[in-house]
Amino acid sequence: MSATLLIKNALTVRGDGSEPETGSVLVDTEAGTISACGKSAGDGTFVYDAGGAYLFPAFTDIACRFSDPAHAQRDSIATASAAAVGGGFLNLACLPHQSGEPVTLRPASTPCRILPVIPVSDPSGIDAEKPAVYTDIPSPVTDPGKLKSIMLACRASDSLFIPACLDRGLASDGVMRGGRTAKLLGLAAIPESAFLLPLVTALILSAETGCRIHIPAVSDAESVSLVRQAKSRGVPVTCGTSPLYFSMTDNDVFYYGGSAKVIPPLGTRRDRESVCEALSDGTIDCISSLHTPLTKPENCQELKKCLFGASGFDTAFSASVTYLLKKNIVTPDRLAALLAVNPAKITGRKAGITPGAPADLVIADTDAETVVSSNTMKSKSVNTPYLGMTLTGCVKAVFSGGVRVF
Repeated sequence: MSATLLIKNALTVRGDGSEPETGSVLVDTEAGTISACGKSAGDGTFVYDAGGAYLFPAFTDIACRFSDPAHAQRDSIATASAAAVGGGFLNLACLPHQSGEPVTLRPASTPCRILPVIPVSDPSGIDAEKPAVYTDIPSPVTDPGKLKSIMLACRASDSLFIPACLDRGLASDGVMRGGRTAKLLGLAAIPESAFLLPLVTALILSAETGCRIHIPAVSDAESVSLVRQAKSRGVPVTCGTSPLYFSMTDNDVFYYGGSAKVIPPLGTRRDRESVCEALSDGTIDCISSLHTPLTKPENCQELKKCLFGASGFDTAFSASVTYLLKKNIVTPDRLAALLAVNPAKITGRKAGITPGAPADLVIADTDAETVVSSNTMKSKSVNTPYLGMTLTGCVKAVFSGGVRVF
């Protein structure tokens, strides 16, 4: 007889539009799948009492970065994986290194599943026989004709393409989004055209080719509007955002300096409100951490010299609870869809809490408060504007295939 795990007294959130249900989930730990769920799921060899906490499907991150091996001083595979798992993320679609190499490592010491995102600069780099996830990050393809050829090849292989949506020539040496704060700080601005022009190009080419595309970091009102319109026309586009874009504005760069210097840059209050609305109405499909660890020397200096990026694995869930769930912008079910169900579906994986589904599960307390500090973060890098803030919501336990890994 197979060993089983019974998770009882859990408020189960499926992310499928149903209401949260108090009950139990029975897991076959040998098969790594869910056997039964509901008020009478059965008995288990082992029992975990959730104590009324929420039970979510494990989270999938479509936009994150690992620094190891090139920059292990920022985050090692071990510390980044610990931060991801502690934040509820078991599946990571890691964007390629700056060198252009895809992240494919999966040490035996981490339960994280690395979903390869393959960098491509021309159609010859696409495997016609095998669906995969491709991107032109970190070296955007600027020739629309070549980009169209890449998308046609992706469409032929039923692959997903993640466009960089960044014109480096227009972005130039810009530090933050143009506006009052940029002028006050005397900083070079990144024009909206640097993001909107490549986004429009990607959307048009997706419509023409039928290629599925995913925009990883929608951050402003204009981008939200463009994606919403494209979806209404049947363009096969999905998109995500990061907690910084629904919790902060460009004014926060004044207070948090390099920790708030991200790409895309933080927007205005109107941009933040548009992102929140899009998360609520379904225009934005998922939330990603956009985890980009940096060392203190890289992050704590003159702002124009700081590198772009913020640490995100440790705070993505709690920031989502604090700024979305507690403000009634999303429901618990919608939050599960944004963090778990939708990103898994986009990357071709299954996520859910139903019989037969993988027993990849997260127990979370949405009322617990935590002061973010270097002691509470598992990432080696603490380059986050949330440092010192009190955030609500924390991950209590994580199960991979029914085995507790956090």
